[in-house]
Amino acid sequence: MSGLASALRERVRLLMRDETRDALGGAAGLWREGPERWAAVRGDGFSGAGDARFLVTLRASQLVLAAERVRWRGRLYAIWRAQSDPLDPERIVFRVEALRGASRGDEA
Repeated sequence: MSGLASALRERVRLLMRDETRDALGGAAGLWREGPERWAAVRGDGFSGAGDARFLVTLRASQLVLAAERVRWRGRLYAIWRAQSDPLDPERIVFRVEALRGASRGDEA
């Protein structure tokens, strides 16, 4: 078992912005749920507003790169930065921060 595989112990769901348009042609503001993925999650401090930040490490793929939000343990997190690991291109690391008031993703 590789080092990455043994570190991926949490399940996260990826969310992508839905490109559906409203009646006036503007963005409808909907989110589309992507697949669940195995991830490594660790704390990364707090935002100025006191919300916890996390680093979420996943196996890199085109689908992962398209994600804009992550749901983990029932909370919704915005992806603030995505960065590939220079030592292991198989990994991508997201810096995420909790979205206030959002828990299920419907409000996302």
